[in-house]
Amino acid sequence: MDGFSLEMALFFVFILIMGAFLFFKRKRLTIEWVLKPVIYLMLYKTKLGIGFIDFLAKKAGGLIRIIGYLFAVAGIAIMPLITWLLAKSFYDMAVAPGSVPGVGLVLPIPIKGVFYVPFSFWIISLFIIMIFHEFSHGIVAKAHKVPIKSSGFAFFGILAPLIPAAFVEPDEKIIKKAKTSTKLSIFAAGPVMNIVLGIVIVMFIFPLAVTPIQEEGLDFYFDIFGGSGIVNVTGVKVAGYMNFSEEPYAEYNLTSPAKLVGIPVNSTIQEINGVRIKTINDISRALEMAENTVTVTADGENYAFVPVNHPTEERKLLGIVPALEYTEATGEKYIAYGFLLTLLTWLWLLNIGIGAFNLLPINILDGGQMLKAILDRIISEESSKRIVSMFSWGFGIMLIIMILMSFLF
Repeated sequence: MDGFSLEMALFFVFILIMGAFLFFKRKRLTIEWVLKPVIYLMLYKTKLGIGFIDFLAKKAGGLIRIIGYLFAVAGIAIMPLITWLLAKSFYDMAVAPGSVPGVGLVLPIPIKGVFYVPFSFWIISLFIIMIFHEFSHGIVAKAHKVPIKSSGFAFFGILAPLIPAAFVEPDEKIIKKAKTSTKLSIFAAGPVMNIVLGIVIVMFIFPLAVTPIQEEGLDFYFDIFGGSGIVNVTGVKVAGYMNFSEEPYAEYNLTSPAKLVGIPVNSTIQEINGVRIKTINDISRALEMAENTVTVTADGENYAFVPVNHPTEERKLLGIVPALEYTEATGEKYIAYGFLLTLLTWLWLLNIGIGAFNLLPINILDGGQMLKAILDRIISEESSKRIVSMFSWGFGIMLIIMILMSFLF
């Protein structure tokens, strides 16, 4: 069984297990309608993790409250940015039909319109994201003396249950009476924690994890649209020549020097001025060290010429479109390590994406709750409800249209 078939088999087994769980626990499920009778949440309430939340809030309540306030400031800063990005994506899609929508469903199903994530990475990432998200809400709430009524599993459904999740349920009546700063810190805790976790992974954890294989002369590749693993990079191929007739080059009347001297397309660059070339960064470093003329060795032939200067940046260009040539590293060690690095990559991508999405000003999302808390401080509750409802319907319709369009184009 190949990797794709195994992932799909695991997904269908998971669907069966989830279906059986929902059937046998149906009497303990609570349904919260988002858009009746189409979109809903099914909640299975427990007390899981509440003791841990109480312990952390008791031991470090002061520090947690400070972090919560910082997260509130970050959430308020990010909310207008992600709102603008969604609106811009919708506008771009409207004026240029056929362009790729900025949002879509993230599912382990490789069909048109779905942002496909292999099941193993999808379920592990989703579990970690939800745990950090929901427990952050709960821990900050408890640090502000807000009781936690329940926690448990949730299932987001569009007609049928689709996506498993988790939840922590603070006492909403007490939150409603809390200060605006307290509300904002509780609501922002989940999405901002996801964004922070994503940044920590990509800036610190991933570089540490990838170092051992790089010390062996190997590298990790990742294609968001399919494929990842540990590879042995053998060189840089000339995939084509740069198009200097486009911006920002058009007005400078440049020509590809690599094309002028006849470096063949699909040839492999081995050296530049005697420096071994294995990566695209090696080309940049070799050009930086070159004073004027460079000698490029491609498929055993030498080509001497003067590279062109980038018109707006301080760097030199060969005038090629580079592509890495590599072979897959084999062995159980590299397969396992490739899985770990791929998981870390999906974790930072999905943490940042889901965290930012949750800051949209839609009433069922954390961003909508934050917007209402801010407006309640400025205007009457009735007016704030009306404004949040307008934002929710407006951006909700945008999201639905963009998701539907992703299935068409």
